[in-house]
Amino acid sequence: FELKARCRDGSEIWVSDNSRAKFDEDAKIVRYEGIVVDITDRKRAEEKLYKIEAMTKALLNGIPESAFLIESDGTIIAANTTVAQRLNCPMEDLIGSNIFTRVSQEVAEFRRKYIDQAVQTGKPVQFEDVRSGRDIENRISPILDQHGKVTRLAIVGIDITDRKHAEA
Repeated sequence: FELKARCRDGSEIWVSDNSRAKFDEDAKIVRYEGIVVDITDRKRAEEKLYKIEAMTKALLNGIPESAFLIESDGTIIAANTTVAQRLNCPMEDLIGSNIFTRVSQEVAEFRRKYIDQAVQTGKPVQFEDVRSGRDIENRISPILDQHGKVTRLAIVGIDITDRKHAEA
């Protein structure tokens, strides 16, 4: 188990305690044995990550456009609330599902070719399409690992319907 411990100097640290009781033949505890490890640095890093994640979610949910992160096969890893609203799907059902099953087959096939292009080239791709009567400008940004291989894709969909109508 993990717990906070107070040091002799009054400072607090986080420790991981993995111990067990040793019993005699009468089933009485004779001693405890185990190991206690200082995990303060890990706990601080986890806290930083939690804060960064909370800020990132707030930032993404604060924009009126759809923004999401997928695996190259289309599995949704993260999404803002606009994506859930546009796809008429609760967030908890959206994460882990496949983006290509959340849109019509025609839209999925059209968008898949751009996603494949981004995966193959490792370069951003931009295109426009129409979904549910709305003009959407899509921007796909590949996320590369240290070897230059695309591991994930960040996608932003901007509703440009009003701009298209004004231009017309």
